[in-house]
Amino acid sequence: MPQPELQIHYFKDTDSLILTSGKLGPYGETVAKQLIARSNDDGKVTGIELFHAAHLLRPVLFPESEEKG
Repeated sequence: MPQPELQIHYFKDTDSLILTSGKLGPYGETVAKQLIARSNDDGKVTGIELFHAAHLLRPVLFPESEEKG
């Protein structure tokens, strides 16, 4: 069976990033602060949501900008 493609969605208005392989399940469990794992009725993880994504990822994606202040 082929693996589904990774889908990445960023919503600027809420600064949230969603990684999924299809439809997000209706259930969510907090994995860490700002990070939710979403699952379906079978308990299979269908995606993750990261809130405050730009703020949290900026130092990782652009470390040189953090050094300049």
